[in-house]
Amino acid sequence: MGTDRKWMYNRLTHGHRFINPEFVVGVESFIQYACDQPRFMDGDEIRCPCCKCQNRRYEVVDNVKLHLLRNRFTQDYRQWVCHGEPLVYANYSETQCNSLRPQDVEGSSSYRDMIIDAIGPNFDPYYDANEEEMPNPTTQKLYDMLDTAKEPLWPGCESHTQLSAVARLLTIKSEFQMSERCYDTVLQFMKEALPTNNKLVDNFYNTKKFVAGLGLLCEKIHCCKNGCMLYWGEDSGRRSCKVCDYPRYKSGKRSIGNHKDYSPNQKMYYFPLTPRLQKLYVSKITAKDMRWHKEHDKKDGMI
Repeated sequence: MGTDRKWMYNRLTHGHRFINPEFVVGVESFIQYACDQPRFMDGDEIRCPCCKCQNRRYEVVDNVKLHLLRNRFTQDYRQWVCHGEPLVYANYSETQCNSLRPQDVEGSSSYRDMIIDAIGPNFDPYYDANEEEMPNPTTQKLYDMLDTAKEPLWPGCESHTQLSAVARLLTIKSEFQMSERCYDTVLQFMKEALPTNNKLVDNFYNTKKFVAGLGLLCEKIHCCKNGCMLYWGEDSGRRSCKVCDYPRYKSGKRSIGNHKDYSPNQKMYYFPLTPRLQKLYVSKITAKDMRWHKEHDKKDGMI
């Protein structure tokens, strides 16, 4: 869709004195397209793709139009992915959105959709808290997380919610391979610099707790160091390998209060497949791809 948009980077006429009429018409078409994608808007505002805002700020339509006429489009943005246009890799220049992540592409309403997709199909996002029947504690935690998707980072903050800030920080940590110590130090400085009533988490441990509800299940299963067996099912209570008799736990025990912490010699991580497939089918974005083999028109003699 973005292959025939040369007008985007022909803002001025050849004399570089006047705005190119084709550019003005193109800006109007862009504004119209962006306003037809409510999921990628913040109320009545859309992301401004001018070279100064670079899709990182929401502005009212008139301001976006003015920015584009004054400052031109940000570099290599022929595909309007930040405004709801599907990404076509074959025709897409990676220089523009190479560092963009979901929080850069979607509006605040998309964080809400992300939470609902993570929760699953049996969750009612339109539950009325004033109804006589109250949600159970697990469900209440999920409603609380929905609130974080629209709660500003501090009263009056318009650029980030509590959830979007945490998501952005985790993206930065992953992209630049920050250590936990570095991450905690940066958070401590940010907490000092932000208003005192901010909602930002204060360390990596609390960050993981904050987003735990969005994650998928992961089971830790102890196993024999020599690869003989798993301590699972009917063997979950064994203290040594039934094949080679190698001990399950390390000899040195750590004491945490009155509790003895037994550290296994070897463990594996099991990621259950069923909930992952369920979430792929629940998400509006991925469900279509999951049904492709069933719904795709097949032609004889073609793969």
